[in-house]
Amino acid sequence: MLGIVLPLVIMTLIFHTGNVSSVFPFLYWALMPFIYLNLFDSFEICENGICGDKLYRWDGIKQVSFEPIDIFHRYYGLLETNETTYAMWLYDREGKKLMHRVTIVNGQEKQDVTELLEARSVEVTCLQKS
Repeated sequence: MLGIVLPLVIMTLIFHTGNVSSVFPFLYWALMPFIYLNLFDSFEICENGICGDKLYRWDGIKQVSFEPIDIFHRYYGLLETNETTYAMWLYDREGKKLMHRVTIVNGQEKQDVTELLEARSVEVTCLQKS
């Protein structure tokens, strides 16, 4: 839908103003919410690696950590569910975080992801609150 409406809006603005250079600042501010869209914390485990905000190849992933989200966690309340949720983080060979956006999974998803990652010989840890 956005792929159809957006070109029509751009053509209408150019036709109305008659000046292409005056349209681009407007487009930047109009598209700002879509530029920083998180795509609903989605990720996919595929043959080549984990595809989230970009593709992280298996040879670049050293560790995956799951951090439990309790009532004192900064991401508490993002999901309207009462089940236990976890923040998932990817780390590379040097120990740096790969994913800069948090991915929230529930208990069953965590178990499924853990099984898939252990089959790929990726270290899986669960951080505990102290």
